[in-house]
Amino acid sequence: MSTKNENDNLLDKQLRFVEEYVVDFNGARAARDSGYDRDTAHVQAHKLLQNPNIKAAVKKHMSEVAERCFVNRAWIEQALLENYHRAMQATQVLDKAGNPTGFYEYDGGVANKTLELLGKMIGAYTDQVSIIASTGVIVLPSNGFEKRPDEKEIEDKNVPRDGQEDTKPVEP
Repeated sequence: MSTKNENDNLLDKQLRFVEEYVVDFNGARAARDSGYDRDTAHVQAHKLLQNPNIKAAVKKHMSEVAERCFVNRAWIEQALLENYHRAMQATQVLDKAGNPTGFYEYDGGVANKTLELLGKMIGAYTDQVSIIASTGVIVLPSNGFEKRPDEKEIEDKNVPRDGQEDTKPVEP
């Protein structure tokens, strides 16, 4: 019979699942290795990961690991910036004899990926489509810096609302 763990309010089997899950974040494997039925491990893992106590225990464990490794948001940002600067350094291309060829290279792919990750960290990108239903205006931001129209701006432009006719006089 499973007993409750005083610290996390979890059964021993659930605590074992958390310990296994944080190894590689493979829920089905963690469920199997924790003693849950092999045939339904993926279903059981899904159910376990919906449990608020298990979610909290996973989050707590991840925080403890990050603390032990001195990893936090500032450290990640610093490492990404360092990586970016290294990737942007133009390196002189040498021939087989070690002589400069006059060409330089840099790793643009690494620099671009670093910029993408930094942009995501600061919320510069949105992967959403916003729809303002009352006006029929659809805003598709290509980046997180575009300004969406607010209701006042829409009203100032005399855009007719759904169900309303355009009341602007027709110019002769």
